[in-house]
Amino acid sequence: MVGQAHVSMQDLLDIRTRLKVWKDLPAHNLFEHFAGQQESPQRGRGLDFEELRHYRQGDDIRRIDWRVSQRRGSPHVRVYSEESDHMTMVLLDQRMGMFFGSRYDTKSSAAAKIAALIGWRDVQCGDRFGLSVFSDEERLWLQPSRRQSHLLQCMQAIVDFNQRLRADLPKPAKPIAFREHLQMAISAAKAAQRIVIISDLAGWCDKCPGLLRLLKQRQEVLIVLASDPMERDFSLAKDHLVGDDLYQLHVDSQHIEAMQQSQQKHWPRLFDSLGIATVSLDAGRDAVEDVLRYFARLRYGH
Repeated sequence: MVGQAHVSMQDLLDIRTRLKVWKDLPAHNLFEHFAGQQESPQRGRGLDFEELRHYRQGDDIRRIDWRVSQRRGSPHVRVYSEESDHMTMVLLDQRMGMFFGSRYDTKSSAAAKIAALIGWRDVQCGDRFGLSVFSDEERLWLQPSRRQSHLLQCMQAIVDFNQRLRADLPKPAKPIAFREHLQMAISAAKAAQRIVIISDLAGWCDKCPGLLRLLKQRQEVLIVLASDPMERDFSLAKDHLVGDDLYQLHVDSQHIEAMQQSQQKHWPRLFDSLGIATVSLDAGRDAVEDVLRYFARLRYGH
C-alpha cells in the first residue's frame, strides 16, 4: 500500500484482508499488548438480559421480578448472562492540523487507517466498536456495536471527514477546542469502555490532564500519538519551503534547534504520571504494517 493524502472506503475495506497475522492470537482488544508495564484496572463486565422464567430452588432471590410474579401468581426471576465482549470507543482526530505529511501518509490518513484496523479487529472478535470522529467544526458520535453494518457506517464517517480536508480549506472562525472533545467523551462514554484517542493532540491546554484523569477513572484509556518525521526532527526541513495556500516559510538551519525545543512536550512522562498508555503513530511509514509486524513478532515469539 502506498502513502496517501486521503483515504477511500476501499482503502479501509482492504485493511480487513491484512488481519490474517492475528489468526492464532487470543481474542483480545487490539491495543492491550501495547500497555507495556502499565497496569490497567480490571473492569467489571456488564450483564445482558437473557430470559424471564419460573423461580427454581437455589435461584438468587434478588433476581425475583416482583411485579411479574404478582401478575402471574408465581415467583419469576430475571436471568442475565455476563457480557463476553469488550467495548472500544475510538476518538479520531480529523482536524486541519492532522492534514500534514512529509514522507508517506498524512497524519489524518494514518490515523484513519488505524481506526479502521481497530474496528475490523474488534468486530472480528465479536467485540463492540464505536467511533467519535471530529474536525475543527463538527463531530459525530456513534455508540459501540458489534454489527458489521455499524462498522461500515463508522468507516463511511471516517472517509467523509477525511476527504473534506484540503489545503485551501478556510480556517474556522471558532474551532472546537480539543478539551471539548475530551469533555464530550467524559459525558457520553459508558463505564467499562476502552477509549482510544488517535490524535496529534494539537490544542492541548492546562485543563486537558485533569480531563484525562476524569476519563481514566471509569475507562481504560490509550493515546495513539500521531506525528510526522518533519515534526520530530526539524533538520529534515532544512532548505525546504513550508507553507499553506497563503504563506510560505523558508526553514533556516539557524532556527532549527529553537523550533525543536519549542515543540518538545514531554508526553511520555505526563501520560505515565496519569497511568495512561501511549503508542506512537508515525505518518512517515505504513502505520498498519507497523502494527501488523508487531503482532507477527508477538505471534511467533521473535
